[in-house]
Amino acid sequence: MNTIERLDKLKEMFKDNDFQSNKGISNQIGVYIFAYPPKDQMMIDSFVELLKNEKQFNIVDYDLYSFFLKKCEEKRIINQIPVLEERKGSEFVLDQLSKIATPESFVNYMAEREYNKGDIILITGVGKVNPFMRVHAILEHAQNRFVNIPIVVMYPGKYDGQELHLFNKFNANHYRSFNLV
Repeated sequence: MNTIERLDKLKEMFKDNDFQSNKGISNQIGVYIFAYPPKDQMMIDSFVELLKNEKQFNIVDYDLYSFFLKKCEEKRIINQIPVLEERKGSEFVLDQLSKIATPESFVNYMAEREYNKGDIILITGVGKVNPFMRVHAILEHAQNRFVNIPIVVMYPGKYDGQELHLFNKFNANHYRSFNLV
């Protein structure tokens, strides 16, 4: 099945009342991974924009990259990053930026909103924010916070039920999510 066919199935799943209510998954938290070939990123971005106009469900899109940039702007460091990297090196910048946009801060940001029936949390921008934020760490923090709302991660790479493979290269253990389509 190609990516377009899988996206069509995903949209149909989103319309299902049981999916929207997190029912039928053995009382586990509804965290799902929609893995796709990284080369299809533009198609995924277009699809997400179309989903936002749906009437049978409500997509609440959390773009990790936008969140990351917002945190850097709040700390007033966004323009200093290239200078810091030149002076102190990439490892230093990675370490410092990882402290600013933490998995906990992202999950807390998501939790500020009040959710309604039919809402589906969509986490996007996963590849754009690597290595500063890691989706498996975010999901670890989110798993008990959003019991009645499904969380779907649009993931550029593969998920085999045990490991996430970002861009089909970088591996991270993660076994608490369900593969979608």
